[in-house]
Amino acid sequence: MKPLLPILLLAVLTFSFAMACSPDEPLSPANVESFPAGNFPRALAFDGHHVWVVNLTSNSVSKITREGQTVGEYPAGTLPQSIVFDGENLWVGTSIGEVIKLSTEGETLLRVELEGILNSAEFDGCSIWVADTLDGAITKIGLTGQIEATSQVGVKPSDLLYDGSHIWVANGGDDTILKLDENGQVLLTVNAEQPGALAFDGKNLWTTNTGFLYYPGSTVTKFDTNGQRLGVYLVGSSPGGILYADGVIWVASELNGFNITGSTITKLSPDGENLGGYHAGSGPQSLLYDGDHLWAVDRVTATVSRMNADGLPHVPPQEQTNLAVERDPAYPRGLSGSGINPNHDIHPWLTDFSIHSVPYEEISPGGPGRDEITPIDNPSFVSPTEADQSLHDAEPVLLLDLNSDPRAYPLRFLLWHEIVNDVVGGVPVVVTYCPLCNSAIVLNRTLDGTVYDFGTTGYLRYLDLIMWDRQTESWWQQFTGEAIIGELTGRRLEFIPTGIVPWAQFRESHPDGKVLSLVAGYARPYGQSPYQDIDSITATSPREASSNGANLPSMERVVGVTIEDTAVAFDYATLTHERVVNRTINGTDLVIFYEPKTLSPLQNLNSGGGVRAVGATGVFSSHVNGQKLTFKFDNGAIVDEETGSHWNLLGHAAQGPLTGQKLTPILHTDLFWFAWLAFNPTTHVYTPTP
Repeated sequence: MKPLLPILLLAVLTFSFAMACSPDEPLSPANVESFPAGNFPRALAFDGHHVWVVNLTSNSVSKITREGQTVGEYPAGTLPQSIVFDGENLWVGTSIGEVIKLSTEGETLLRVELEGILNSAEFDGCSIWVADTLDGAITKIGLTGQIEATSQVGVKPSDLLYDGSHIWVANGGDDTILKLDENGQVLLTVNAEQPGALAFDGKNLWTTNTGFLYYPGSTVTKFDTNGQRLGVYLVGSSPGGILYADGVIWVASELNGFNITGSTITKLSPDGENLGGYHAGSGPQSLLYDGDHLWAVDRVTATVSRMNADGLPHVPPQEQTNLAVERDPAYPRGLSGSGINPNHDIHPWLTDFSIHSVPYEEISPGGPGRDEITPIDNPSFVSPTEADQSLHDAEPVLLLDLNSDPRAYPLRFLLWHEIVNDVVGGVPVVVTYCPLCNSAIVLNRTLDGTVYDFGTTGYLRYLDLIMWDRQTESWWQQFTGEAIIGELTGRRLEFIPTGIVPWAQFRESHPDGKVLSLVAGYARPYGQSPYQDIDSITATSPREASSNGANLPSMERVVGVTIEDTAVAFDYATLTHERVVNRTINGTDLVIFYEPKTLSPLQNLNSGGGVRAVGATGVFSSHVNGQKLTFKFDNGAIVDEETGSHWNLLGHAAQGPLTGQKLTPILHTDLFWFAWLAFNPTTHVYTPTP
């Protein structure tokens, strides 16, 4: 017997889960009753009185009444995969090549030792047939356990079907369906597209087109018994089960691209007309008909669902009309060329991947998976006096002041968490930091009255953080505040002005403010950085900046400002010399302050004086109380020419006639040049006037 368990455990964790376009007809809601099953329910059988469920990781089968009550659970070998009823007893195929015969009381009657993963079983009226998806073999077994025939049939056989005369085999690995004689010899080979499950309507053969690896499917195909293709019909994404019952074809799809609230059972006429369907759990797969009801196993929720198969009304629900971006029916091809692996990465997501505003090839994995860079959901704060014990004067903190509620978020914490879901001054916000781009951005996380909570997807675009919201599982670009994948694609969150300042300036300006404290429950080396190698203007950029005529190194720090449609970058090298820049952009008068001593958050801040200083900026409106001011750097201080008042990096007048006045912050972002240019390819670059 082959050592298959490592392979099988990986297969259990890595579902063949794909998404694609849905039926032309929307699906109607219906009453669905769900009942608990064992862990990872996989297949169904009906003995005339009870429904039997194979529970893969419980190593058992459950016996359930037609009313949904579990009346027994019995051992069924190691990782059981398939089950069939022979009119008297049940036969279970396991993942280690064992076939087990059970009585309807759950008693083990005999065992047949084979090899491989026996993921499908069928009864032809006289014998049991099982398929080994690992080695591509099928075996015919007599009812007393004797081996009657064995033959190689193809690559990764996924299902068996008896049509009353012949056995049919779907081979998902080589895109064929085979018609076999009673000895397992091939009579006919039919070319199909990633065939999965099989059904027979009394006249024609049906197969789900499940997709394979990077090309998920969303259709079923009808063939006549001579292999002639008669039609291809759209159903929900990743169809996993198919059944002919009550005069119609039923298809179980693990995720429906038009309605992410639940997976679906689609009902088709024998002519392929979409007759509606059910929303039935999170991952319906195997189907069964007991004469009155349709049953489906849901491996995600570990339940079995029962639905009324008679007289299903077709009342189309309201199609979403608030989508800012039209659905892309060809999106699986885009996914196949991206860093998103549909076979591995889509399963945990309920995201509607058919809606997206950016090419999928622009997205790449960042390394850690979803929320492995753990967001902070319930931040705790301390006073500046308490925080001062662990923070250096020149280390960077993100300053956010909303409705007289000033807060500091040390970048030594944000570097390891990237996202903080917070409420500041009564406003729900998401505080974000992308170390690879060195971009700190704050967004209002309320949209149309709904407050969204955010996490990290584990993916990047232009090396910038892609977030996700837990309410719709849409994906959001940190830099733009825009949803780029999913239901909310095209919607934007409101930016909230913020800035990076040295800790000492926050402490002095806001002695009663709040400071994000050490995050309890996380073992993170706060104050250390894994990003030191990229933190140099001469470092090799993780993404080279495409040229727009500006001769700036990719890793040069810039402060970017966008007024209406005009984007302007001010590089730190220039600001180091000028210290203060007065500028008018699209009629907006603004001033940029630069302070050179702020430490880099990408260095080991615990090293103290050995950390490289990179500076920090503040961007403000030049107007105070209706008066336009002109600023300059004079004798080590920022001074306005009109009143001689002195100003600090926070835009506060600290000395002179305007003491106590505050400049109005203007939205800006400090980040690496390559990142600014990626999102602003037509940006201007500030050039000092000679």
